[in-house]
Amino acid sequence: MNHLKEYHIKHDILNFLTYADEYAIGYFKKQDLKTMSERLKNRYYVSKKLFMADLQRVFTNCKEYNPPESEYYKCANILEKFFFSKIKEAGLIDK
Repeated sequence: MNHLKEYHIKHDILNFLTYADEYAIGYFKKQDLKTMSERLKNRYYVSKKLFMADLQRVFTNCKEYNPPESEYYKCANILEKFFFSKIKEAGLIDK
């Protein structure tokens, strides 16, 4: 069962690796996981708070732009829970 869950998480993450151009039409602040990865490599994140704000922005954009019944919205919820559980396990945020 864990393998199935891990597969879905790896599959779902592909939707969040790049920024959706459609978001640019609205009031969304651009953010995606690929950009965040580049920022990590370049030591952009000088605080946990800055990193967490960008990560939350990825999921917030998706959920504000897409209807709750959409695959993207559902994926955002799954990935948000997954990422934040891993971040808590690592001790980066309070449990």
